[in-house]
Amino acid sequence: MIVTRLLTCTRCLSFLGAMLASVAAAAIEPLPEIRQLIARNQYQEALDKTERYLSAHPADVQGRLFHGLILTELDRVPEAISAFSRLAADYPQLPEAHNNLAVLYARQKQYDLARAELEAALRTHPAYAVTYNNLGDLYANLASQAYDRALQRGSSIAPERLVLIRELSAPGVLPISTGATPPTVVAAAEIPPPSSPSSSTPPALPTSPASPTPPSAPVKANPPPEPAPPPPPVAPQAPTPASPPQLPSSLPSALPPSLPSPKEVDVGREETVRTLEAWTAAWSRQDVKAYLAFYAPNFKPPRGTSRKAWEAERKDRISRPEWIKVSYEKLRITVDGKEARMQFRQRYKASGFSSNTEKTLTLSKQGTKWLIVDETTR
Repeated sequence: MIVTRLLTCTRCLSFLGAMLASVAAAAIEPLPEIRQLIARNQYQEALDKTERYLSAHPADVQGRLFHGLILTELDRVPEAISAFSRLAADYPQLPEAHNNLAVLYARQKQYDLARAELEAALRTHPAYAVTYNNLGDLYANLASQAYDRALQRGSSIAPERLVLIRELSAPGVLPISTGATPPTVVAAAEIPPPSSPSSSTPPALPTSPASPTPPSAPVKANPPPEPAPPPPPVAPQAPTPASPPQLPSSLPSALPPSLPSPKEVDVGREETVRTLEAWTAAWSRQDVKAYLAFYAPNFKPPRGTSRKAWEAERKDRISRPEWIKVSYEKLRITVDGKEARMQFRQRYKASGFSSNTEKTLTLSKQGTKWLIVDETTR
């Protein structure tokens, strides 16, 4: 009887464990599925799943971010603004909510509100590349409007190109470098301290100054010879000035040419980030000439294509869509002298098509410009 009860309890526990595991799996699985639905532009189905998920997990930040994004894509702008406003109020340190609010305000021509939200995002996360780029675009639009008003003509501003942030940033990762980023530290060989007097070889001095050997004096009958005065103190031979401790041969007087200084690294990072932002901006406004100007003369097109054929293909792909939006996130930069490597996630969206890809750009500084010499996508 006892054995039967134990077996029954064991089965119950196993069943309960399986139920808990399935509940946990169900709690985890919806977000990747929602992400896929958004990528396939199946927004209504994504909205239904997101709202069901949030009813069980109302505090999930990524789920709430998805909710606002889906409402935006469905053109339910007032509801999207409300969703992002609540998210920003609950998590004021979250730059994604402020950035996306700014995008929606800018679309409604409420530029003062958009600027306030972008500045709030930068206060919480000063190095957020997307927000930084959006603020620059917003200021450019405001300047263009002021110019149009001064000339008393209708505004010719292109549709807003501010970019929504679709994922929470990885904690601790700064997409771009700013002055707040610690500079690269170059380890230097340790300089030995000056030798103490006890360990240094003293200058050669008379071994017994109290009893110097007097020089031979001529013998006189009288008076008896006076003791010869001690020899004048001999200034210790200016020992070859105790030369400063020799630096190890492994420590050069300056950083070797092959190793850039931390300052050069920081400057290189800032310049390459500006190049990347200008490149994506030219692509987004479909300015083919400006876009192609970012590629170096020694750029090697993929698949062994000729430069001429590659440029013709790029011109067709950039000019054909009605509109294009290109942004990036999770940027990682390595600068080595006049070479730089940039790795990031590229988000491309155009009329009728969108994609997310991992991209690597290799840049070379040629004159005063950083130009692309290699581009890989996966």
